[in-house]
Formats: sequence, structure tokens, C-alpha cells
Amino acid sequence: MDKIIFLIQCNDRKGLLATISHYFYSRGYNILHCQQHSDTEAKRYYMRLELDLKDLHTTRKELQSEFKVFGESLELTWECHFTDYRNKVAILVSKTSHTLFDLLSRYHEGDLLCEIPLIISNHPDLEFIADQFRIPFYYLPITKGKKDEQEQKINALLKQHHIDLVVLARYMQILSSEFTQEWYGKVINIHHAFLPAFQGA
Repeated sequence: MDKIIFLIQCNDRKGLLATISHYFYSRGYNILHCQQHSDTEAKRYYMRLELDLKDLHTTRKELQSEFKVFGESLELTWECHFTDYRNKVAILVSKTSHTLFDLLSRYHEGDLLCEIPLIISNHPDLEFIADQFRIPFYYLPITKGKKDEQEQKINALLKQHHIDLVVLARYMQILSSEFTQEWYGKVINIHHAFLPAFQGA
């Protein structure tokens, strides 16, 4: 079953569950699942709400635009996700092959519910693996003293392909603070080297 998932947070106060639930009920949505938590120390309220996608009778953009107005009235911070949407994932690699091969094998078998439109590397070594899985491979070498230019090219490719998530699969470079700020919350580092211990990795 495809769902609409709302992730909501705001300052805690009485009546939030009733108010938010009634908003969706009054618009004909069936609430499939609801989780909530109040952080008494921080005085914050958190909610995860699952709706049946079949109850959507407007466009997705209209749903989010209307909820934005409602959310502003309650000073909500929120995200909306649709489970039938496949996130676009970019993989960044260097020379080590096993992590990339494992990811692409799982992707090929249908275990990773996403799209992988490109692989980016600062070395050409793993292009043969990308070719095996018919995924475009972009070799962007790092010229001494011009690492920022290479990173700008990476950023441009990510935006060009409307990437939702960046996976660092043993990408042996420390990312700049500018890059990590721009892609904050959208980068996953899955290698086990020492680089993740340092700022920007």
C-alpha cells in the first residue's frame, strides 16, 4: 500500500494531536498509523503520520501547499514524503570496489528501493563496475590546489540529476564545509576508514 508520510515537529502544547488529526480527517484522509512523542525537557512535540495515498484527491503540490498554510498557523516544522516515489541516489567512490559492487548488486536485485542515475569518482578505476550495471560514470580528477573546482563539478552534477541522497562508498576525500552544509542531512558515509572522524568527511 502506498502512503503519504508526514513528519511534524513544533513547540509542545495541548491539543496538537486532535488539531492535526482533524485537519486530515476533515479532508477525507484515512490515518493508517500515527506516532507521537513529547520531549518534556526541550518542550518539543514530534509526530509521524501515515495516510492512505488513495485518499489523495488533489495534486501532491496542492496537498503540500494547503498544509503549509495550516502548518504556519501552528508554527509547525514538517516534511511530506510519498512512498511510491523513489529517491534519486548518487554514489561517490574512489578506488575500493567492494562497497560499490555490494550496493549495485543489492540495487540490481531490487533490495534498494531507489534510482541510481550516476556514479562519481576522483579515480577512473571503478568505471568497469558502473559499466556492468549500465550506470553512467563520471570521472572527476582532483588537480592539486583546485579541489574546490572538482567539488563544484560534483555539485553541478548532483543538481543536474535532481539527487535526493549522496552515498559516500569509500570516497576517500574530506568534503568541504560548504558542500556538507549545502547537502546537510542528505549525505550518508558508509565506509569504515578514519576519514569520517574528521570535519567534513
